[in-house]
Amino acid sequence: MAETEIVSVIVTLTRDDYAAALRALAQSGPRQRTLFWASMVILGYFCYTWLRLPGRSFWGGSMGLAFLSLFILFMTYGVPFFAARSFVTKNPDKLGPAKHLIGPDGTSNESSHGESKAKWTAYSRIKETPRLFLLYTQSNFALIVPKRCFDGPAEVERYRKVLRTYYKGRLELLA
Repeated sequence: MAETEIVSVIVTLTRDDYAAALRALAQSGPRQRTLFWASMVILGYFCYTWLRLPGRSFWGGSMGLAFLSLFILFMTYGVPFFAARSFVTKNPDKLGPAKHLIGPDGTSNESSHGESKAKWTAYSRIKETPRLFLLYTQSNFALIVPKRCFDGPAEVERYRKVLRTYYKGRLELLA
């Protein structure tokens, strides 16, 4: 195995990394997105219908739509933020640092808590977001690798190249 085929990065996670991963998980599947937006459309329709009833004020309906907008924002950003804050508060030692390597055989991780190795077949899918790489071992659990931990854009591109070359599952990369 050539040294250029192995990418190594020291990962130290933050609360924002966890929150971004939770947002990506919530928006991950087409079924979840469809269900979320369908429920928002239905709620919006109810607000519109309520406005059209005789004797209803414009301000009451406007407040309903404002509440709906705040609800969407809270579900999109607030819930992941508070869940991540809770996890980080309860588990500060789980943030790292951890050494993460990928190569032809899969991934390996080493931290003060132990070591692990996983073949590429252990991952159900791998997703890239603007800030993270998420390597899913289960539908709702992912190994989080922040892009800020790489030495630069060239290292991020090397990471993508290894993923494209050796991972044969569902791969969702941005570039």
